[in-house]
Amino acid sequence: MLTGRQTEILEYLKSKKHAKIGDIAGNIYVSETTVRRELAELERMGLLQREHGGAVFLENSEDISIGVRQIVNYQEKLAIAKMAEKNLPSFRTLFIDNSSTALMLAQRIGLRHRTVVTNGITAAMQLGSSEDTTVNLVGGRLNHSTSSLIGGNAVLELGKMQFHLMICSCTSIGKGGVYESSADQCDVKRAALMNSAYKVLLVDRTKFNDRAMYRTARLSDFDAIYTDAPDELLEELREGGNVNIINA
Repeated sequence: MLTGRQTEILEYLKSKKHAKIGDIAGNIYVSETTVRRELAELERMGLLQREHGGAVFLENSEDISIGVRQIVNYQEKLAIAKMAEKNLPSFRTLFIDNSSTALMLAQRIGLRHRTVVTNGITAAMQLGSSEDTTVNLVGGRLNHSTSSLIGGNAVLELGKMQFHLMICSCTSIGKGGVYESSADQCDVKRAALMNSAYKVLLVDRTKFNDRAMYRTARLSDFDAIYTDAPDELLEELREGGNVNIINA
């Protein structure tokens, strides 16, 4: 869990992308020694990279734990979840990935007497707190840093299932499609996409035109894409008219 001071540092770095230690210290009114100590801890979490005399914010690192991701960009993710919540189709079975935005939406919709499948351990624990909801974890290899299950076993299990609805996020998005920085996460999401009737992508503006390596899907493979990105970021993606992107 982030402390208040760590949250302040991250918010400042998020707005500046990179900053010197002296600038951070002056902005949050603490000593440079304190800033160095907090930067070391935030680097250990995978949220930033220290450099000589300062730090760089790592917004889309694959190895950030979901507990931290639930805090970072909270308001933006909440706005996206609220948009999507109003337009979801009826469903009885749901797959969600291990993203914090997908979990936020899943927590907002009614899951009583429904079955949820996920590769996210945190998602399974939080959504499975109600006895009226059936939650299944796919088997696989544990990725400790993201608290998710990945690998061939997870892909094989998902290949034997069908879902009415899939909710997921991504590492990056662009005209070429949706991408992940991990081949394992990409394979899991591809398997779920192939077996889902209605597919929803949730993506905040920081993910646009980033450069993750592994393509999961085309934009047109999703029935709906919800984002807080402005129209100028979406204009190129909407060309051709076969991509359903909804923004505020």
